[in-house]
Amino acid sequence: MKFSVKYLKTQLVFFTFLILFLFCLGSDSAQELRKRSEITTDAKQSSQPDDQQRQFILYRVHDLVEKMLAVQDTRFKTIGVARLADLLWQYDESYARQLFEKALSFTDAKGDPKDSKLLFSLRRNLIVLIAKRDHDWAKHLIESVSSDESLNPGPDGRSEINIEIASSLLEDDPHSAVEFAARGLQRSVTPSFIWFLKKLRQTNEAAANQLFLQALNRLTLQPVADVNEFALLGTYIFTSPKINNSDPTSLMITRVGDVGIVDITADQPGISPSLVRAYLETAIQVLSRPISDPHQQQVSYVLGKLLLPKAIKYAPDLISLIGATTSALASNVPQNLMQESAYVNINRVTLDSPEEKMSKAEKLPGAESRDRAYLDVAYNAWLKHDFKSARAATAKVIDRADKLW
Repeated sequence: MKFSVKYLKTQLVFFTFLILFLFCLGSDSAQELRKRSEITTDAKQSSQPDDQQRQFILYRVHDLVEKMLAVQDTRFKTIGVARLADLLWQYDESYARQLFEKALSFTDAKGDPKDSKLLFSLRRNLIVLIAKRDHDWAKHLIESVSSDESLNPGPDGRSEINIEIASSLLEDDPHSAVEFAARGLQRSVTPSFIWFLKKLRQTNEAAANQLFLQALNRLTLQPVADVNEFALLGTYIFTSPKINNSDPTSLMITRVGDVGIVDITADQPGISPSLVRAYLETAIQVLSRPISDPHQQQVSYVLGKLLLPKAIKYAPDLISLIGATTSALASNVPQNLMQESAYVNINRVTLDSPEEKMSKAEKLPGAESRDRAYLDVAYNAWLKHDFKSARAATAKVIDRADKLW
């Protein structure tokens, strides 16, 4: 007998709630609730014991899994089996491990290469789910992904898995979350790492500051660093004076000439001068390296101009070095970028409307820069409950990962 995906989805939802409910019957609160409800019921007339109920549900889950395995839809059966494994882990770890192994087998990159992106996305989310149950297994799986060229995750892809795990563990297991975030730095400093860093600072500033310094050291060791990402890392200690909400993860991208760059003209509250100095010292190294990409040259020049006032305020002994580095970049940038008129948006106090921001974002070079600008518009609009503008900006983002889980 064949079962449709729609039918099995309904069954999965039903058993998800049923498993959660029946297994919770063994908890103290559920036991107390049942005692209160059994006012006149004789103990001999009570329902099946908890262990019999669990065995019954496990039997039904086995049956549901078998039906899922017969489905051709890789995405559905991978997610479905993984969800059941996660639910069953604390009640039948051995069987849950088998289910996770089965789900992982569905993501082996075989056949059509065009499926590799979907398979990597599925495996990535599986590893994040497994990490909540078994850290060592998750680490091993990340390394196996790194060596599997058919999945083609790239260096950032491997970092992203570690950061996703870190984010998922931040509330319940902050120590392990920091460990996975540090592992993510072994590859690269990604935007998601910077977001994690800001979230971590809200609960453990010391650990966040240490990770920030590790990220700077990572960029120092890299032969070539993405200047946009380095500027983005600066939003950990700097911010925009135009941001009018208290969310520390907020940022604002401003147009300088033909360059889009994060506004870092203000300081984050309570910032440590030693962190600013460490950032400025790293900036001198990053911006002094040979840069062949014209866009990166322009971003580097603008960033150097923005960091000069920071040196004046926090590290006067670095003023000449930052000034010399910026001057050396001037020969490779357009003349208009050296004019004060190019920095009018940085110096403006009033804010652009969402429509004006999206219009400026459309003119930015590079899809990634435009995506960041659109996401910034969407996020700030969402904070203001302007959901119409948030949806309009999100719709313009090109590189959107499927939210499968």
